[in-house]
Amino acid sequence: MTGHLHVVYEYTSRSCTTIPAPPTTMMAANATRWSSQLTMLKSILKDVNGVNSAIRLLGSCKTVEELKGMEIAMLKEVIKVLEPFQEATSHVEGENMVTLSCVAPVVFGLEHSLKLLIESKPIYCLNLANALQYFIKKRLNPFLEKTDVIAATVMDPRFKLAWLPCEEIKKEKISKIVALIISESTQSSLKNTIPEREPFITISTNQDKTDMSAKRPRLFAYMPPAGKINVSASTSDTTVVKAELESYLEEGVLGFDVNPLRYWHENKSFSILKPFARNIFGCCATSAPSERVCSKAGNFYSPERAKLGPETFWALMVIKCNYDDY
Repeated sequence: MTGHLHVVYEYTSRSCTTIPAPPTTMMAANATRWSSQLTMLKSILKDVNGVNSAIRLLGSCKTVEELKGMEIAMLKEVIKVLEPFQEATSHVEGENMVTLSCVAPVVFGLEHSLKLLIESKPIYCLNLANALQYFIKKRLNPFLEKTDVIAATVMDPRFKLAWLPCEEIKKEKISKIVALIISESTQSSLKNTIPEREPFITISTNQDKTDMSAKRPRLFAYMPPAGKINVSASTSDTTVVKAELESYLEEGVLGFDVNPLRYWHENKSFSILKPFARNIFGCCATSAPSERVCSKAGNFYSPERAKLGPETFWALMVIKCNYDDY
């Protein structure tokens, strides 16, 4: 199988020069990024005949075999196994969007996807699926115990507690979140909320400017439909924070076309939760967004711009990082 992928990779890199172009655009792989290679495999399966034609042409200078039934079936299984991970990466490494709130639902979504795949008993990739399931439990499940990660998810109106299947676990998480909010808030901030500053950047209602539908992503298909969530009332004395949190949760989850930042910017009902959500949403799930900012900064500072002033540099960075929001 590795040999076939090498031939296909050679095809994608040479198709623009030495052999006729295929009828559909082929995505060339980046050898350092697995998601890029996965995208290449998807494009290959969209035009198997074109790939086989290219392999036959390459065969004049190199002994190769065409992709046949077994190889195609294997590629489809590989894509089926890795596709949820590609979707997960887009959620937790996104730019100009809330990412920390996606961590916990993404972990549950990956577990759910692999469980369904293993139950279907794949022919070629069962061991791969079992290994990925094991390492998710070993490496990603610890994030589900981090209170800040859970709090960010609950503060996201698209998730709240809908991703948790057990009522007892929901009660436990609510208690921990309340404790976290209280620990980060003084008594004065509970009585007098901090006035919110007008944002420098315009925030769109949807995650991007396209006409995005409220259809739920496949990775989060395990969650119940949008609507109200049953939250058991507290049997103990309800604090102000807990009462507001339970009131927020009783409103139910919203569609995936809702921007969490816009939701809390426009919300006037939850004066205690609002500044907490604003602060915790500022945390990124991964270092990818900050790494992209450094890469963009490197494009501005060059030998031709050695005398670039800090104010001009700051203005250019603001425009470059946020032009999609206008």
